[in-house]
Amino acid sequence: MSETLHVEVEPDVTIHVDRWAARLPGAPTVLALHGFSGNGAIFAGLAKAFDGAVEVLAIDCRGRGRSSKPADPARYGMRRHADDAAAVLRALDRTDVVVVGTSMGAWISTQLAARHPDLVRAAILLDGGYFALLPAGTDPVAWANQVLLGAIDRMDMVIPDLDLAVAALRVAPGIGTIWDADIERSLRADFEEVDGGVRGRLRPVAAIADARSYHDPVEDPYLRRDIARITCPVHLVTAPEGLPITAETSSPPIMPAETVAEFQRALPQLTVEMAPDTNHFTVCLGPVANALVVAATREVLK
Repeated sequence: MSETLHVEVEPDVTIHVDRWAARLPGAPTVLALHGFSGNGAIFAGLAKAFDGAVEVLAIDCRGRGRSSKPADPARYGMRRHADDAAAVLRALDRTDVVVVGTSMGAWISTQLAARHPDLVRAAILLDGGYFALLPAGTDPVAWANQVLLGAIDRMDMVIPDLDLAVAALRVAPGIGTIWDADIERSLRADFEEVDGGVRGRLRPVAAIADARSYHDPVEDPYLRRDIARITCPVHLVTAPEGLPITAETSSPPIMPAETVAEFQRALPQLTVEMAPDTNHFTVCLGPVANALVVAATREVLK
């Protein structure tokens, strides 16, 4: 079972933290950072996979889950999420942590390593952390919405009943193939009651601002520029397929080979492995992802 913590990072912003304790005092700490529409509870399975060998901390990024949701779009973005994670670590007196970032969490991880190197021992990125430049004139929010198969358009969708929402997700391509009690618990926590039913806790202001943050500015995104500031070891795990569309088809990979090669040129210490027969969901969550993270963590802790 996890312990629930709440850390004030700004006078009006509190970050929700799930903490799974290690068996022994002084054990290393793993900070887990979730994807675009997730929450920290999604890492319960990862904590079980570590079996108490490390302490696992997982935050709900602002605008999501049980953390605060400011109304100002200027108060979001990968830098802001990274600074929130750093504030949590400092409040809990944690340094020398291994940061694990899944999907969007991978970009937050690179920002955390670049902006707060005193806190990060190593970073493990699951299918994220670097994008190729967009063509001039591209709307980064429309581009992200396309990559996410229209998820931003559905942010405010109201579903009549929570059980109906969970049942639909349970049979969805991708998440449905790795379904277990921990994932269901996390997804249930990601909905809130509203008039007419339930909707996801991720607020559109956060979704749109964070989508824009991936390519801010389009001609020279700070997420790419700041890669040069990273000094710690970084390990990237990629999937050969993107987001599942049907049981048989997926979108193109989030991290295609040419993008990974560019990432390696920008970050010489980057090590890379591809997880065979995975897609963006199964390389980020579930038993395969958990085993990959545990193995990579053991390697960087040697």
